[in-house]
Amino acid sequence: MRSRCFGAYPILIFCLLFTFGCPGPKAFVQLNQYKYIPSFSAANYPAYKGANVNLLNFTNTAMNTNIFHYYSPDRNVYYETPQLLSSYLWYTFRDAFNHVGIRVHENVRTIPTVPDFHLIMLSMTDRSFEFRVNMTRDGVSILQKIYTVKMADTNSYDPVVLEKNAYAMIDKSVAIVLNDPEFLKALKK
Repeated sequence: MRSRCFGAYPILIFCLLFTFGCPGPKAFVQLNQYKYIPSFSAANYPAYKGANVNLLNFTNTAMNTNIFHYYSPDRNVYYETPQLLSSYLWYTFRDAFNHVGIRVHENVRTIPTVPDFHLIMLSMTDRSFEFRVNMTRDGVSILQKIYTVKMADTNSYDPVVLEKNAYAMIDKSVAIVLNDPEFLKALKK
């Protein structure tokens, strides 16, 4: 009987060390597509008014994310969405494109004159977002480009500050695409 008790103690000590020795994130941030409102002025992008784009499903190949969340580089901040992270980005890009006057068609490949827009997530933290945009028209590639957005450290664990910064990263991601003359040329071809 005595040897059984001594056998349980090491297991208990191991479990306690594992539990308390592996701290989790210091902040949790809930992101929601319905809370994202583009903060940039549509007046800065008059060339896009009336353009059309077919927004295909976005793909997440980023090894530093999960299907529902991403982290800060030090993993002290955890960002979570109620739907797939790729879907969250799809809806925010849709809203931002609509904001500047781009008419968004949703996964409809039957209009050959409207270019398809496909975003592939390559890497994502709260300080950097790298993604590839592939655009095709009638099955022919018209743009393949990698974009990288960098964000400053907020030096905060306040979820309100971090959430605002996450939506600002979406604004910067959309703006880097909209400010690219090659994207405008591919859209208007």
